[in-house]
Amino acid sequence: MSDYLLTDGDKVVFDPAFANRTLLQPAQGVIRGSGHATIKGKRVCVQGDESGVQVQNVSYAIPGYTPGKGILTIQSLQSNQLARPTSSAGKKVLLKGARFIARLTPTQPAMSTGTPSTPEPNLAPTTGTGQFVNSQFVAVSE
Repeated sequence: MSDYLLTDGDKVVFDPAFANRTLLQPAQGVIRGSGHATIKGKRVCVQGDESGVQVQNVSYAIPGYTPGKGILTIQSLQSNQLARPTSSAGKKVLLKGARFIARLTPTQPAMSTGTPSTPEPNLAPTTGTGQFVNSQFVAVSE
């Protein structure tokens, strides 16, 4: 099976559902590649580059509350998003693969609509999913 390599500047798209929280608008970021190898002048993305993806000030909703705000990050990758035989400077190259596990961390809680208004009771981060959108079509066979 083969999949496409990720390169510097590829899009990261987050799905709207995060447990009881729902993103109010589509959210996307970019991943920065730090591998030594390049494709069409862009550095390939390697294991660890996903930790630099962050989308801040994202609005989310909870039923019965005014919107809150949070930060989206990539929590973990799936095994099919790491190229087994291919590496750059000793790190596995990232592949488009399936959906990764994402995290929404509240920075401004949603507030109840009643009087008095109270913050949402659980401010713990919630998980969801997302996917990479590759900009080039160089594939690696697994």
